[in-house]
Amino acid sequence: MGLEFLLDASPQGKPLYEKNGFIVAEEIFTSVKTEIQDEKWKGMEGRVGSFTFWLMWPAGGKYGGGKTIKSWESDEGN
Repeated sequence: MGLEFLLDASPQGKPLYEKNGFIVAEEIFTSVKTEIQDEKWKGMEGRVGSFTFWLMWPAGGKYGGGKTIKSWESDEGN
């Protein structure tokens, strides 16, 4: 189909995507923080916590470091 897309990968999914030719476009770390930490907020922080996920991009097959031009880095995509 030749469509461009990004996906978000969990720590468990990232190695699988990398094995199948995806590359990391961006690492995203999230943390639940606020200036007002009431009891309700502390409960949410305990349930959700901090986590990392990765935006991954299929490089049109196997990615070659320094060889593959990512669509968001080329003038063609603008």
